[in-house]
Amino acid sequence: MKSSMHEPISTTVIAVHGGLAFFGGLVHALKAHREKTSRGLMDFLTLTVMSTFTGVVFGLLAMYVSDHNMYLTMVATSIGSFWGVGGMAYAMERVLKILSK
Repeated sequence: MKSSMHEPISTTVIAVHGGLAFFGGLVHALKAHREKTSRGLMDFLTLTVMSTFTGVVFGLLAMYVSDHNMYLTMVATSIGSFWGVGGMAYAMERVLKILSK
């Protein structure tokens, strides 16, 4: 685990991870639209933003855990944004179950 998070993150890394998070969020929103669980444009945009944020959170968590392994953080960002908020709730439920043992 990273001992210090005071090193700056380059703008290239931020751009790559942000782009991956956005496209993962967009795919999540398109999937919801195709399955008719999204009711309109505002739902579509809100779901894209929320899923993008979730991808960023997963990516930052992976950066902290993996000592800035770029490939692992890119995968975590993409998966996190595709899973969206429901995926984050599921992941946190699993972590809390493991920690409560």
